[in-house]
Amino acid sequence: MSARPAVIRVAGTPWRVVKQDVSGHGAVGLCDPNTHTISIHPKQTLRNEQDTLLHEVLHAVLRSQGRTYTEVEERYVTALATGLLGVLHDNPRLAPYLLRTQ
Repeated sequence: MSARPAVIRVAGTPWRVVKQDVSGHGAVGLCDPNTHTISIHPKQTLRNEQDTLLHEVLHAVLRSQGRTYTEVEERYVTALATGLLGVLHDNPRLAPYLLRTQ
């Protein structure tokens, strides 16, 4: 089993991934484009943590494109992260195929 990465590169920029209590923000994850940090609440199941991390990575991708956060984005990111994670879990050969370079 792979460990959660401590750093993820988004558009060439490293983003730190840390576990910390973010419940004061009413969330289980946060994406801070100023510090390039993704915070993940520590008390989640593995599947929920994966969903949260993918959700925050999608926010980081949008921030890297210069987009400003909107409530509409939150709904789409939630749907896409959960849906994409389900596709990846249901199709374990998909990610390795998508990552092939030859």
